[in-house]
Amino acid sequence: MMLINFFVYLIFQQINIVQLLHFQNSSTFVIYPSLQLCDNGSFSFEFRTTNRDGLLFYTDNSNVNGDYISVEITNGKLLIEQQLMNYHPSQIYIGTNLNNDKWYKIVYKRKNIEIEILLYSVALRNMESQTLMINENLLFGNETINSDVYLGGYPELLRSFNHKSIIPFNGYIRNLRYGICGCSESVQRPLYSTTTDSEYCEIYSNVCGKHCECLSVDEEPRYQCDCSNKTCGSRFRMNSKQKDENMSIRLKRNIFMM
Repeated sequence: MMLINFFVYLIFQQINIVQLLHFQNSSTFVIYPSLQLCDNGSFSFEFRTTNRDGLLFYTDNSNVNGDYISVEITNGKLLIEQQLMNYHPSQIYIGTNLNNDKWYKIVYKRKNIEIEILLYSVALRNMESQTLMINENLLFGNETINSDVYLGGYPELLRSFNHKSIIPFNGYIRNLRYGICGCSESVQRPLYSTTTDSEYCEIYSNVCGKHCECLSVDEEPRYQCDCSNKTCGSRFRMNSKQKDENMSIRLKRNIFMM
């Protein structure tokens, strides 16, 4: 009986690994579509790690004028750093002891002159927040020049001309979502990955049907369907042809760098 239980345990351990994005070394990273924030956009994702340092999220405006946004864990705290229009980088630290192998969710919200950072403990459902005031004219890049979003690290060639020195992330990330220019947040799917692991909702992409989004969770059956209204009439949204063309250009650029 004990032997059977042991094999059952191993099977569940394997399921947990396969159904999460696992970042394990300096060459592991995942590329997602570019982010357009305007003055009222947002993004969010969840992470889990036992390491005190590592880059979680990075995007820039292809080095046109120095814009970038990065999220990293440093000494067990979350550091959100951004530079807009070549102004001095601004930083927000939030949380402590975040390398305790528990799930946390970070939400970045731009509200005109305010940037609000929310940090949730997924299991305990408690929340911390920090707010940064910025000039209303400081916007992050634009839809034509913004780079893709990198999780866990980025390509070697990109490091050669990037001013940030990074420590690659070791842990798990799931449920990356964007709220483009004030639209409701929606789940993003990878353009390219150097890991063979995938989130549950990438493996079973149709489990929630056409009108709901799939979110990866710990509890059985390993997913949750978000059926809230995702319509958005923002004038900042690209039409599908523009979006596909821009995505194709950026993806070619990233593959060339590898």
